[in-house]
Amino acid sequence: MARKTYKEELEEMELGEAKVFPITKEHSASSMRSKCSIYGVDMDRFFKCETDRENRVVKVTRTR
Repeated sequence: MARKTYKEELEEMELGEAKVFPITKEHSASSMRSKCSIYGVDMDRFFKCETDRENRVVKVTRTR
């Protein structure tokens, strides 16, 4: 089965649900924040992003 895109992952999120995405050279924390902002406008949703530097992940929570 093919891996889901970030947009698909964000589209499937329920209100209050959180998902964790790895920070890599290809997908930086600022890149994930930008995706949440852009896709949030497209989908009329709000996302909160938290960066965990120690574990090199971004936690995204759907807030509206």
